[in-house]
Amino acid sequence: MTSFYSRPPKASEDDKTAWTIRANVNDHSVFARKPGTLKNTDFRTKGSAPLARPIDGLVSGGFIQIQDLAPGDTRFQTCVNFWGPVVVGINDRQGNVEDKNTFTLRNRIVDFDSYEKRDTIQPLQCVKLYDKDGLIVYRLMQQQNADKKTLTLSGWRVKDPSASTGKDQATFVPDQSWVFVTNNLFKDASVAELSISPNLVRLLTGNFKAEAGTNLAILNFDINNPVQISLVANDGKLKSNMTATGTKGFYSFVKTLKNGDTDRVLLASFGKGDSDTTKMALDVVDTTGDAPTITKNQATISAYLQSSKIILVGDLRKTGKDEIVALFDSQDNLTISVNEYAANGITENTQKRVPQTLSGFPLIRPFFSALVPSEDRASPNSLSILQVSLHEYNKKPYFIFRLTDTVSWTTKTSSPVEDRLASDPHYFHLKWIRCSRQSDFDLNTSNAVLEIFSFYGVLGIRLFAPTSEKKLENYQEIGMLQYMGQTSIGTGLGCEGDWGSGILTWGAEKNDFVDFEAFKPDPSGSAEKGSWGMSTTDAERPLIKGWDVEARPGYTP
Repeated sequence: MTSFYSRPPKASEDDKTAWTIRANVNDHSVFARKPGTLKNTDFRTKGSAPLARPIDGLVSGGFIQIQDLAPGDTRFQTCVNFWGPVVVGINDRQGNVEDKNTFTLRNRIVDFDSYEKRDTIQPLQCVKLYDKDGLIVYRLMQQQNADKKTLTLSGWRVKDPSASTGKDQATFVPDQSWVFVTNNLFKDASVAELSISPNLVRLLTGNFKAEAGTNLAILNFDINNPVQISLVANDGKLKSNMTATGTKGFYSFVKTLKNGDTDRVLLASFGKGDSDTTKMALDVVDTTGDAPTITKNQATISAYLQSSKIILVGDLRKTGKDEIVALFDSQDNLTISVNEYAANGITENTQKRVPQTLSGFPLIRPFFSALVPSEDRASPNSLSILQVSLHEYNKKPYFIFRLTDTVSWTTKTSSPVEDRLASDPHYFHLKWIRCSRQSDFDLNTSNAVLEIFSFYGVLGIRLFAPTSEKKLENYQEIGMLQYMGQTSIGTGLGCEGDWGSGILTWGAEKNDFVDFEAFKPDPSGSAEKGSWGMSTTDAERPLIKGWDVEARPGYTP
């Protein structure tokens, strides 16, 4: 954590020249310094609350924090922090050792990547691929040379040689190294020239060709032209550039659709129907041949146009193939349309309208909708829909968790959970990840969720989990660590407009959400006017690098 200089012992409390501080003492991610006064800053007078609480029982949830920094006048440097849960033996006064749970920095790589001229580089997206040899991290960049803009891709192999594997909890041993080993597989492999807004580019992982090792698809969207798809091998070699004839414009959601041995690209968009309906278009792109083929489906769904429209994909019926789950969400009803893809067409096999009980809780902002493995004994081997949002209750912000069963098609809603950070202007949400919790007293669950956030510019986490098998929807705040000793600097907004895009889980994909969609605040930073997925306004959204935290939309000094 970047520190500030304290007041000299003999200086007067009112001598402002004695308080030499950072330019913004309320944000540890801002490194600039200037003479000023620390005496009345929020961090000094209010920053001690709320108090941290131990995160008991967290046995997974490790993540990578990619940080883009600007050392010197022109240089671009990337560091990576590896975070994870740890058990530490603490000796009491009698010499007995008691195990305590915490979450700590496992390793920091300061020279992960670098460029000499940072004004020519713009990070767009980070994704991970977990194969038989472990983790690969890919970064998509825009590089500019004169008037030419090029999409480039870099990849790194990351290995954890310690006794801990994947995201599992580690035990602190003084003579055991936690050093992660990274190997740059390739750097700045050219993918395609960029003539459109970089915000309309997306990177997917999947098995898009019958041949092994073609696991990356880069899609370029143009409002007036077909989608361009570049297929790239794991080693960065460009396999093909193809035009998806029959597609046009931008799509709200872009997904990998698992389809047995090979995968497809799902493109989904929504249009206006009448006052009580919404039009949905699903295009599935098959890239296994020499030229892409498109399977299309258009449907009219009985759901209000004002409903939140979300697409998730997952294998609901354990057939080995993903289904397309469309959610039309409102305060009173959740309409769900489940669609099945086959080479000869896309068909809807289920449509349900599930009553909701949110009308008494004014919405402040949605957070996410996700598919998770069901832990309900009445619905084994199925998936559930987990949704988290922030609402007003008793004039304060509260989380509400909803869990929808995809067998009985019923929604269970949690009791409101107070959000002790939301009202603080120095709190900023970054990411949600799925994790596991074990307890001697409460429910053991793999559907706990960890929020990663920024508080006064410092990285923090808090854990939420259900505590009873009879009330799987009743999530509670288990614990919080709001000052973890490192700044919350990341990779910037990127093409998706996600300030937490540089945070990736470092374990196997089976431990992650089956699928996940986060709500995105609008370019002004307002969560009230945000959107789900890609929108037409994305093309005009400014690209902001990770270290430029004061340029983040909605930033509060």
